[in-house]
Amino acid sequence: MPKGARVLSVAEQNDNGYLWEIHDVSQRDELVERTFEVVGTGHVFDSAPTMYLGTYQTSGNFVWHAFEVSNG
Repeated sequence: MPKGARVLSVAEQNDNGYLWEIHDVSQRDELVERTFEVVGTGHVFDSAPTMYLGTYQTSGNFVWHAFEVSNG
């Protein structure tokens, strides 16, 4: 993602989860690696989450929770 990008929200669109972000266009050529994990309600995390980003629902039955995971 561009350096300094800030996650605005996560939501369902066409039965898929999407993340929207905003960034300074002058930073778009300087990229940094960031890791995100999406976990269904009741499921176990693969990594230790560091920041909750949002929850969304797909197919009217599945509830997903998005987190950013520290790369450190």
